[in-house]
Amino acid sequence: MSKLLTRLKNSVSPKVRRVLSLIRTGPDDFLLDVTGVVHVGANTGQERDKYARHGLAVLWVEPIPDVYAQLTQNIQGYDRQLALHALITDVDDQPYAFHIANNQGKSSSIFDLKEHKEVWPEVNYQSEVTINSITLTSLFAREQVDAGRYQAWILDVQGAELLVLKGGLPLLEGVTNLMGRIHREFRFDAMATEVATPLSEVWKHRRGVCQDFAHVMIACLRSLGLPARYVSGYLRTIPPEGQERLQGADASHAWVSVFCPVNGWVDFDPTNDVMPSDGHVRVAVG
Repeated sequence: MSKLLTRLKNSVSPKVRRVLSLIRTGPDDFLLDVTGVVHVGANTGQERDKYARHGLAVLWVEPIPDVYAQLTQNIQGYDRQLALHALITDVDDQPYAFHIANNQGKSSSIFDLKEHKEVWPEVNYQSEVTINSITLTSLFAREQVDAGRYQAWILDVQGAELLVLKGGLPLLEGVTNLMGRIHREFRFDAMATEVATPLSEVWKHRRGVCQDFAHVMIACLRSLGLPARYVSGYLRTIPPEGQERLQGADASHAWVSVFCPVNGWVDFDPTNDVMPSDGHVRVAVG
């Protein structure tokens, strides 16, 4: 069933593809919703055929030198798959003692085995290599990776998942700073623009409404190669007790969603300089 859905997905219109993405038959069906995968802790690329059947672009990341060499051989002939040699954590240039396991490196980690030994007593560490770490953000910058190609992340890092995720946070910090600058430097003025007002005029006069500020932010993000989309909806009319009423309540509202490789789509409201929560009611994205 999953293979049939994949073939249909690759042969029909985007609208039909969205309908097919709602059909779930197994744990790998999230792959129907994406066009690319980053697989951290690749080992020898055992899932390469599965990813190829889904027509996905794949970025493999593997830290063990010998295993990485085997990985690069295994993905030869897979035109949309690329391997990088790196140990991903939450810091750059930090030397780690990386423990290599005796099961072809599958259980290798920067941490001790601990409870792992109780479940799989036959697995143990047979050697150790020192590897300098790098964050996801730095790896993407160094290798000039287009984050927009990869909407799914798979972490096979044997207990270091949180460290990998932390290494992706600087992207959100940068987007938050951009949101704050737009909020401070642009003035909300309902009379300044119309639906057809070009973005260049909004940028020139630094005035507009929520739709304009959303488009300004999207333009900035996309100019850097970051996937960003427009979100339309409404704001809660009456704010929670003790909080100020948000700009744009009682009317349709617009904000921005940006794709972060480790967090997925994250929303930002430059009109109010807030990250939307239950007070923002989403109607559509585009």
